[in-house]
Amino acid sequence: MKWERGRAYKRADIVRELGGGPGYLPVADGRVVAGLFDPAENAVTHLSGAIDVFPKVLSQGAKILKPEALLPVFLKFNTEDWRYMGVYRLAKLEKGARALEQARKEIGREDIAVVLRFEPAK
Repeated sequence: MKWERGRAYKRADIVRELGGGPGYLPVADGRVVAGLFDPAENAVTHLSGAIDVFPKVLSQGAKILKPEALLPVFLKFNTEDWRYMGVYRLAKLEKGARALEQARKEIGREDIAVVLRFEPAK
């Protein structure tokens, strides 16, 4: 399927097309197949196009994601409205105290396990 930037998709349709299951980095056949981020819960978008994700737990997908992997990324706007943002790659995974403290201030939540920065693929 060719994804259209800005178009709304249902999560079930995304999973049916790409595989994977629950979580913000669903895995199928041992690889991460997409980024599914919820700005109301764990993601901050930047004017540069970068997306910072502040999950409560370090998921299996985050543990196996390789920086060179290119992922279709979707942001949740409401229950059945996931908007395609484009193809992204993992630019940084930070677990240090300084990064976590900065993230806590930025998002206003204490339960952050890791900071993941995704940037648009070139």
